[in-house]
Amino acid sequence: MKRIFATLVVIFVTAVQATAATTIVHHGSKTTILSVKETVKPTCSLTTPSFNFTIGIGYIHAPGNRITKQSPLNVKCTRGTATQIGMNAGLYGHAAGSQFGSRSMGSPDGNYLGYDLCHDSACNSVWTAQGYTYVSPGYQGSSLPVWTVIKTGQPHVKQDPYRDAVTVTISF
Repeated sequence: MKRIFATLVVIFVTAVQATAATTIVHHGSKTTILSVKETVKPTCSLTTPSFNFTIGIGYIHAPGNRITKQSPLNVKCTRGTATQIGMNAGLYGHAAGSQFGSRSMGSPDGNYLGYDLCHDSACNSVWTAQGYTYVSPGYQGSSLPVWTVIKTGQPHVKQDPYRDAVTVTISF
């Protein structure tokens, strides 16, 4: 199984191989057999989205709301390639508290803002490291939705810039 991380694109180049054969002589003529073989290896590429939010501190403290944004995860693979696409827990895991999401963004001052990366806007299915099974319909590629969901009611959040880095892996 091969793995490609989000920041890495691996391209496999296959070439037609010709193998020499023995020359056969038939009454003054020569016949040679040219064997042509090809092996198509699966290839994949992956481009990841970037999410940027601007949230008022009062809004993030007030419980009962959700902030959502969607962006595509773009996947291109050889037609019919079966893959697993997974996302790790990021740099901080659920340091903000699991009630606020499976991941956290951290600030330079050591504060955390919880969030989730989901397959759908309702966040019924969270992206995990175990992955999502994807079979490529063709090399033209597909866009898989990634929803970032931030739950409000996080009273510990202070005014600060928050960031996280999540590693996305495609295995094929």
